[in-house]
Amino acid sequence: MRAFTETPETKPAQDHSSVSAISSIRTVAIRYRQWAIENLETPMLDAVTEDEKRFAKKLLQWVALACMICGVVWSAFITYHLGSCITSLIPLSFSVIVTPFYIYNRLYDSDDMLAKVQSFAIIFVPWGIQLSLGSYASGMAILWGILGPLCGLFFLTKISAIRLFIIYLINSCVAICADIQLTNDAANASKEFVSVFYAMNISLPSFVVFSALWYTFSKLGTQRAKVRHLLDESNLKNQDLIDSISYAEHLQNAVLPSFHTFQNTFHNSFLYHRPKDIVSGDFFWMKQIEHRFYFAVCDSTGHGVPGSLVSFICSRALDEAIETYMLTDPGAILAKTRELVIRSFSHSDKLIKDGMDIGLCCLDKDMLLFSGARHSLYVLRDSGTIEEVKG
Repeated sequence: MRAFTETPETKPAQDHSSVSAISSIRTVAIRYRQWAIENLETPMLDAVTEDEKRFAKKLLQWVALACMICGVVWSAFITYHLGSCITSLIPLSFSVIVTPFYIYNRLYDSDDMLAKVQSFAIIFVPWGIQLSLGSYASGMAILWGILGPLCGLFFLTKISAIRLFIIYLINSCVAICADIQLTNDAANASKEFVSVFYAMNISLPSFVVFSALWYTFSKLGTQRAKVRHLLDESNLKNQDLIDSISYAEHLQNAVLPSFHTFQNTFHNSFLYHRPKDIVSGDFFWMKQIEHRFYFAVCDSTGHGVPGSLVSFICSRALDEAIETYMLTDPGAILAKTRELVIRSFSHSDKLIKDGMDIGLCCLDKDMLLFSGARHSLYVLRDSGTIEEVKG
């Protein structure tokens, strides 16, 4: 006999590796897509309030109008020095292209189309002049193109601004490095024309950028001042509210019984009371009638001010059940207290379901009587066992 072993095929392992690689690429793509939506596809100038929306609209219109006027000035300047030529029509084309969208924006509040058309036009129009006259005679007209990505930063999404900036960089490299000259218009360009054109192409874009930033930060400063004023008012009102609630705590502590009297009688007793919102719906109640000593722990509906108001009503109802109606049995006292609380809330037109959970004890010499509403009594026996008496 000849023993042999079969070599396992490696194809399934390769398939498994391919599936894992594809799954990893898909996971990375999904995560990138989520990150892009959260970080790149959100508006840079995310107007929330109506004031911010009006501000963004005015800024867009102002920049568009300034660039359209500059396009006309550019065209007139080139025509004056070089005569009627192809180059003189290129800056005028910006005004011709953008004007309909500017009017549409004024009529229908459609900012997106105006921002997109203006951003692309302001990149490609200076690029066209740069290619038409060549790097020297064009006076670095390509510098105007930086307004395109800036317009994207203000009015479009982050990813749009990045794409516009990449297009601007590619156009600049092509125009400057290749030094393309598509027309013979530069032959009529004098030294004076080139010098003035350089000055215009450096100063005017800088002025537009500076003015837009000045206008933006001025408006943002105004908005920030308004927000700071509202915040100061809110802090003042909040402080007044806290002072009022703190005084309510003082009144609640004055009205509710002190635990010291109980502690003087029962030295091993303790009370843990820590209100959630300064004043509380949780309270301790006690009263001594002759040789009977009544005490209770109560949990009124709600926290804070509403709970404290309910605690006043419930505390007063306990006092009235004993003092006015002369009740001695804890069960009868709680039944009468319930009736009195319902009667107190019956004057309201609205349905009120507030009340309290309570555990009420009556120590009559050596006998302890207990009645509870959703509260239990826990008795520690001498043997060390704890017995629960449910309410």
